[in-house]
Amino acid sequence: QPFQFSFHHLSPNEGLSQGTNFFIHQDSKGFIWLSSLDGLNRFDGKTVKIYKATSTNGLLGNIVTSNFFEDDQSNLWFTTHEGIHCYVRKKDRFYHHQLKDSQGKKITQGYYAFHLDKQQKLWVRTGLGDWGYLHLFDTKTQHDSILCSIDGQRNHPVINKNGQVTKVVST
Repeated sequence: QPFQFSFHHLSPNEGLSQGTNFFIHQDSKGFIWLSSLDGLNRFDGKTVKIYKATSTNGLLGNIVTSNFFEDDQSNLWFTTHEGIHCYVRKKDRFYHHQLKDSQGKKITQGYYAFHLDKQQKLWVRTGLGDWGYLHLFDTKTQHDSILCSIDGQRNHPVINKNGQVTKVVST
């Protein structure tokens, strides 16, 4: 029996901030979140709401660099090139976090989140090029731990049957 699909094409003509969208996520409330190179887009099924970095909304940077991860409070976590972001739905506002390197210097670019584990820890790679650091960012306490150096620009966790990360594959 053939599949019946319904397609809805979105582009800047339909309200997107920009046409390059590497990451798409449907949240628990039914919203579709689309990354872009010029802001974040939220589609409710009819219209697109665009979020761009301003001094009042908490969004730091307009280039979204990761997929979206929903925590147990229905907040969305993701990264832009400049930092880690949390979208707090109840306030319709973003809160950003910039991590520190092993010398205590603030990291201002090169963020990529790739996993939110069951303990609500966000796995984040920082660094430019093929070399960087693997961080474990606790979304509850905002405490960061640097786990190790890591090569490769993109990462993916290997999860065991208990939901624990056993390996990280880097490319």
